[in-house]
Amino acid sequence: MAAERDTEVLLVDADFAKPSILSTLGLPKGPGFMDCLANPALKPEELVIGTDIAGLWVLPAGNQTAHDSEYLSSARTAQVLDRLTMGAPKRILIFDSPPALAASPAAELAKHVGQVVLVARADVSGQNALEDAVHLLAGCADIKLLLNATSFSPSGRSFGTYYGYEG
Repeated sequence: MAAERDTEVLLVDADFAKPSILSTLGLPKGPGFMDCLANPALKPEELVIGTDIAGLWVLPAGNQTAHDSEYLSSARTAQVLDRLTMGAPKRILIFDSPPALAASPAAELAKHVGQVVLVARADVSGQNALEDAVHLLAGCADIKLLLNATSFSPSGRSFGTYYGYEG
């Protein structure tokens, strides 16, 4: 998405309990999203980190707190998000949140986004869990499902195993 012409992607690490974006991208730790929510004096645009990928920027999760849900449900969240999109109509914000059934940040963030991508693992995520997750994310009217870790054969045929591979 960041490679698209005239588009900017801001990846926001909203998995406050287990942030991983900075280490995955080899970026230094620093203050971030949660710090902005907790401290109105901080300007979120000043905490955004550039990457070596053109058009991709990152806002770290910031310091952990036991009050992440309270901060996310406050009016400050909308103010921070407005600042991050101000003057950049082609900027796309992507939030990496914890699993919807494991923690509440995903449900709180769903109230502020235009689309949610719910990732389900094939043969692991059950129908009841998916229905519960959709219910929790109902603050967003546009929920998409991404099925992960599935095997697919366009012809519908399976050839069994061959040298340890399934196909």
